[in-house]
Amino acid sequence: MNNKKNKVKIGIISPANSITGEKSKKMFNEGVKKLEEVGFDVIVGKNVFSNTYNGYCGSIEEKINDLYDIASKAKYIICSTGGINSNVLLSNIDYKKIENNIFIGNSNPTLLFNAFYEEAKITSYIGPNVKSLGKMNNSFSLDCLKEKLIEDNKTIKTEKEIIIIKKGNAKGIAIGGNIQSLRRILGTKYFPKLKDYILYIEASPDETNMTEYESIISQLEQANILKYAKGIILGYYDDNIKFYKQIYNRYNVPIVVCNNLGHNINNNMLPIGKEIIINNDKIMEV
Repeated sequence: MNNKKNKVKIGIISPANSITGEKSKKMFNEGVKKLEEVGFDVIVGKNVFSNTYNGYCGSIEEKINDLYDIASKAKYIICSTGGINSNVLLSNIDYKKIENNIFIGNSNPTLLFNAFYEEAKITSYIGPNVKSLGKMNNSFSLDCLKEKLIEDNKTIKTEKEIIIIKKGNAKGIAIGGNIQSLRRILGTKYFPKLKDYILYIEASPDETNMTEYESIISQLEQANILKYAKGIILGYYDDNIKFYKQIYNRYNVPIVVCNNLGHNINNNMLPIGKEIIINNDKIMEV
């Protein structure tokens, strides 16, 4: 008997970097194994490991082919890992071919998720990628993924209490993500054109030092991205709450820190393109 028949299908693509090197492949394979163990029928894109482009990722054609192929086989699509250059795909995508899919991942692919919403109102989740699932030491991210996709649970779980930078309540469509990645679509037609949204902001301390972080936030402010945010959800940044208060003190909207949003942490599942609520120390999906 085929026990895959009633399992939820989830496909894997590499829209930014590919899985290359033995260490990464080991973590990826462990991530696939964990997905299968909790009840997913996993479909791996044939170009997930491609290194035809400069040794670290597949070509645009290979990435697009995987995107369409996996989209036709599974509603849910999770990214294998993060990376650098997923924005090269944007002008090559036929968005009608993926309009019924839901995407999951973090880091560089979050720019895709924002573009997907702007172009076709596609829902995505800032969550774990497959490699991070294989790397993690506990089941938190895997549980969040399973509860959202298999059990359709609208709860947004956190391991630690939400930290309040500025008190208040806010409601809006959620957009945003990794700031190094978002700036790659800033000023383009792919950045969501909304008012009254909730904005996610996260950066890796290893990739974005405090000076650059502040510079990018100023860039977002000058581009009026912060002007229309009804609330801001900040990700983990080396537990540097003092720095956050220094940067965000001038913004008069609810601002909270979610330590399950970011790099090298256990990601939960935060929607992009869906309405959420900030209620002081709670974040809820509507």
